[in-house]
Amino acid sequence: MIYLVVSILSVILSSRLFKSACGTISVYRPNMISVIFYYYFVLQNVIGAILVVNELDNHYMINMLQYPISRFYGFYAIIYTVIAFPVGLLLANKVFNQKDMKSLFDSYTYREISPEIKYNDVIVKRLLIFLSVLSSISVLYVLIVIKDIPLLKLFHSSSSVDLALFRGDVSRNFPGNEYVKNIFALGLTPFLSYVAYGYKRLKASWVNKLWFYIMFVASILILTYNLEKSPILVYFLGYLFFKIYLGKSLSKKTLLIFLCTILGCLILLYYALLGDSGMELSSLFYYNSGIIGRLTLSSGAGVFLSFDLFPHNYDYVGFSSISHLLSSILNLDYSERPARLIMEYVNPAGIENGAAGVVNALFIGEAWANWGIIGILFSPIYVGFIIQTLYLFILRSPKTPFFMALFVFYSFSSSITGGVNDYIYNVQTMIMIGVILFVYGGSLLFKKNTL
Repeated sequence: MIYLVVSILSVILSSRLFKSACGTISVYRPNMISVIFYYYFVLQNVIGAILVVNELDNHYMINMLQYPISRFYGFYAIIYTVIAFPVGLLLANKVFNQKDMKSLFDSYTYREISPEIKYNDVIVKRLLIFLSVLSSISVLYVLIVIKDIPLLKLFHSSSSVDLALFRGDVSRNFPGNEYVKNIFALGLTPFLSYVAYGYKRLKASWVNKLWFYIMFVASILILTYNLEKSPILVYFLGYLFFKIYLGKSLSKKTLLIFLCTILGCLILLYYALLGDSGMELSSLFYYNSGIIGRLTLSSGAGVFLSFDLFPHNYDYVGFSSISHLLSSILNLDYSERPARLIMEYVNPAGIENGAAGVVNALFIGEAWANWGIIGILFSPIYVGFIIQTLYLFILRSPKTPFFMALFVFYSFSSSITGGVNDYIYNVQTMIMIGVILFVYGGSLLFKKNTL
């Protein structure tokens, strides 16, 4: 009972801090900060933490814990994160002198979407279309290399084991150029489809419509290339955020329909991937397995396993797992990320045959595996500060199709349950910075040469 009371009080305190930090946490006007509170913290971690600390989980991964104390360490780490994270948000507001977040958010959402004013909108748009052509060709390249359209594979007679092996193989052993796949296909295509949609909303010309439809199809194809379920659902959620950021509030009916649609898609994907595994459809709704278990327990299991395995089975990783490329350049030892090491412990057979990937968890798990108690204490404040800085930057930027797409793109594409390393060195962020420099730097260059 005490853990339930502690959790409820912590969530209430956290909600007050979140509201103060981002202006609104209304479920009818979600934003990139309130999503973290409701989805990543409350749904994916706090609910599961209550079950785990009370030993009510009966979850296959958590049942592998060696030390009962790991349940308590994980519980209090999650509760601390829920409170300390919005402190980082508020710290960013203080540093950047932003006092009234609600007014800033309202001012942004109720403003009309506009073409580029400071830069030449025609040149900016042409450069973005050029990038879209490159990314679309890259998507075709990925499909040609893997010799299949994975989305159609779901409807073939492939077994669940074959699908798992296929997923692991194309994710970790892609035979083609990794840079083309990761930067142009996976990194740019979904973002540029949001940009195209923004231009379509700005002006519904045949060029903008064609641009968007091509990018929409390309996004679906690349986001399902390894049969992961969450990327495609997150992508569709982006269009809901477009509605919010264009000044609309969600009605109860719209919210219900959208949630039912997402649930229906999840059921379809789970059933397609696990159709011959012996699981009954009803098992998808068990509290400790299927969809519900995946949301409330599997997503937080990595936190408890981090406390259980580090430093008992593995040494603290430190900064050695930040980037293989950086380690090579700086001639430093490189370690697999904790999420991969945990999977090696949980599912060694899956690692050996290539079917298993990583055990993702709330970033606090990787923070502990990296730096121990120092990581626990400082990472929630640091991550909160970084995310709020991005939030303020976008809200203060012009509401053009490009920056609105950036807002939508980051509203659900968070590494909150990916790892703290992604807030130190993030390839996706590097790609976005490169796109900004290419598009706006190129606009200035072309504009100067035409004067």
